[in-house]
Amino acid sequence: MTAIRRTLVLGLAVLLAGATAAADTVTTGREVISCWVESASADSVLLRLPRGDMRILNTRDVHEIRLSDSRRVAELAVQLPHVRVTLDSGQSVLPPAVRAREMTRLRLDRTREALPNGLPWYAGGMDTLALNPSQVEMAARCLDMYDALRECGRLDDSVVELLHAVLREEAALRRIWPQATGRLVSGGCAGLLAMSIGALVGASLGFEGGVYGYATTDWDPFVKGCAAGSAVGCAAGSVIGTAVYAAHRRSLIARHRDRVNDLVRRVNRAVAFQP
Repeated sequence: MTAIRRTLVLGLAVLLAGATAAADTVTTGREVISCWVESASADSVLLRLPRGDMRILNTRDVHEIRLSDSRRVAELAVQLPHVRVTLDSGQSVLPPAVRAREMTRLRLDRTREALPNGLPWYAGGMDTLALNPSQVEMAARCLDMYDALRECGRLDDSVVELLHAVLREEAALRRIWPQATGRLVSGGCAGLLAMSIGALVGASLGFEGGVYGYATTDWDPFVKGCAAGSAVGCAAGSVIGTAVYAAHRRSLIARHRDRVNDLVRRVNRAVAFQP
């Protein structure tokens, strides 16, 4: 019985020690992961998540690794020369758009280094956007494509045409209202329009009620009907207007995502081509 208790106490101590150990922080272009870095190589990084699950990341997708153990920083930095490896001192994490731009520039530098070894320049290429990208991510990808085209060393007609197409798409993305602004404007305009219609309908019903139920000189039903119609119309119009704008914005973002991804594929082909 005593041996069993000792075993349980020892197991509990091990679990508590593991739970209280400070976690590492791994950032990619889209997410910040609290985990423990188990191992790393030029191709992949193995992570242990807080729940005990294991996860593998492609090294080219890792932006920064912040380690809780200072003794591992130098070792991991040697294993991952193209990844920023630092000691976690509680510093703030860069925004996703900034991380994505830095990772794109890092990939460009790595592919330039591969050129003397006989590998095609820009062999890695730029990644296409995942589902449901933000407006900021799409605009940042357009700027990445513009930089890649400007730095590829070519200025023939196809590259110039792509430069103009990328700038047009980036300008079109900047013209899209932010989601909060669009919801407020669309909901407000639809609410005002529906409020006017509701006021007319409510006033008409109230007037008829006054004629058939009260003396024709009594304006109380007319005023009440007008007020009730205005309130109902404004509320319903705001909800409908906001829903319609949300659906329209989803469709608009999806169309722009398709355009940006098409441009990414065209830019990758254009920049990888060496005349």
